[in-house]
Amino acid sequence: MTHFAPSLDAARALIRARQLHEAERLLGELHLSGRGTSESWYVLGSLFYQRNEIKPSVDAFRRALQMDPSFVDAAISLSVVFNDTGNYAEGRRYFEIAERAAKNHKERVAGGSVIKAREISRRHRDLGEEYMRLTRWDEAFQEFQKAVRLDPTHHEARILLSKVHAQKGRFKEASAELRTVVDLDPRHIPARLHLALLYFALGNAADAQIELTEALSNWYVRRSRPRFWAKGLEADKCDAYATLYQALTTLSELAAPFIPFFSEEIYQNLVVRAGLPGAVESVHFADYPAPDASAIDEGLAREMAAVRQVVSLGLSVRTANRLKVRQPLSRADVVFNDRATMERLDSHRSLIAEELNVHEVRFMFPGHEQGAVSFKLKPNFRTLGPRLGKRVQEVKQALDAADGSALHAQLSSSGAIVLDLGGERLSFSGDEIEVSVSAAAGFAAETGKVGVVVLHTTLTDALIDEGLLREVVSRVQQARKDLGLEFTDRVRLFIGGSPRVQRNRKFVKAASYLDHYSLHPQGHSVALTTRGQAFAMSNWEGAVLPYGKT
Repeated sequence: MTHFAPSLDAARALIRARQLHEAERLLGELHLSGRGTSESWYVLGSLFYQRNEIKPSVDAFRRALQMDPSFVDAAISLSVVFNDTGNYAEGRRYFEIAERAAKNHKERVAGGSVIKAREISRRHRDLGEEYMRLTRWDEAFQEFQKAVRLDPTHHEARILLSKVHAQKGRFKEASAELRTVVDLDPRHIPARLHLALLYFALGNAADAQIELTEALSNWYVRRSRPRFWAKGLEADKCDAYATLYQALTTLSELAAPFIPFFSEEIYQNLVVRAGLPGAVESVHFADYPAPDASAIDEGLAREMAAVRQVVSLGLSVRTANRLKVRQPLSRADVVFNDRATMERLDSHRSLIAEELNVHEVRFMFPGHEQGAVSFKLKPNFRTLGPRLGKRVQEVKQALDAADGSALHAQLSSSGAIVLDLGGERLSFSGDEIEVSVSAAAGFAAETGKVGVVVLHTTLTDALIDEGLLREVVSRVQQARKDLGLEFTDRVRLFIGGSPRVQRNRKFVKAASYLDHYSLHPQGHSVALTTRGQAFAMSNWEGAVLPYGKT
């Protein structure tokens, strides 16, 4: 060892200095003199890989592994090279060799051998990095923990451990690992950089605020309109306003670093001008908001998240099939992937029906769609490629030949499917299989994380009438808005008398805050009059047309 170590160390120094040609010459002399070891061949393989010379790097790594079958680093390097070049089967094989070598490694830290501890720690770190590349976060976490236990000063392992914590949403633990590195080595710039990035991206602050704003405006405010418009000052109305006020003021403080002037405008309007006791004079003088865990109802949050997923999926079905939201439909079927979600959302059927504008919502399990839809499954090549290599095509053929609906039901109930590939039974998880859905005539459907939403698209005369009148009311309300009317202002409406409008005139009157309502013969204009101003929709023939000021 002592005879070749200086030359090997010199070669490593040359590689770090990017003097690769000189490093290759030095390593070549080592090997020609018969003093080469598994470590020197591994270093040579790393040199070739840096120069993107794939075949020489593979040969060198293989030579290192032949000389030392327990050389975890060499096996991992071969796995990386083969995966990078698309040979996933070989990549997987060498990764399994690395796993076995790590598990069978009998060396232990004895007699306070710091050098041996650091060597084994580095092997665990390398194995953890490969697990990370395969998104096997739990196994990566275990390897990084082993690395840190063996060598508490292994800064790179701690930084990687922090990344796994952050990936799992454990930001407090991620921060603690990075702070440990900084405490051990205050000059460790990478740790400080990752700590700064962690704080800046903690929970993806900007994205989280966008999501909150969308949920507040497009869900809470819209769903709470009846509460806001209720007469008097009942407790429910006051609670609705109090929640909205707290959300807006807190949002102004959260967004202050991102949109300082707009946040200040909100804060001045809602806090300073309201004269609240103890309020600071600017949002930029206020403390940054801290979360209150006691205010979070986890169960309710999960329920509403699932409800919104169902609604979003249903609206996507409408958009994809050009079904206007104002056009009511007879029914929506929600095919859930799991019973627990279906049971939690049972009390929210009416809410889902309102959002999707359907008369009825039915919940069911996979296999009960009654011929409305069919399913097609195919392999997720990105996740299955590293596992099976060329055998992915066998999976595709097996899925094409199978009953898609039956497999979908199996996947939904158990979270996996089992296929027979040439006499070998293999299990595949939901992450390894992609599901697409096709709807029969009279139906429209899409699949998502929560399950499948199926809309019944056949329109009866009654549904067409209702959709038309919703469109009329929408246009009338837009005319009111364009005229600058208050919500409670009454108006006079003159509208062309198509048969559909006549059949539903009471609905139009009730929904439009009308003082006067009259029907004109078909083909005449539609006019809305208030305070001496008028809007008209000309050539009314039962279809909604653009309107303009008269």
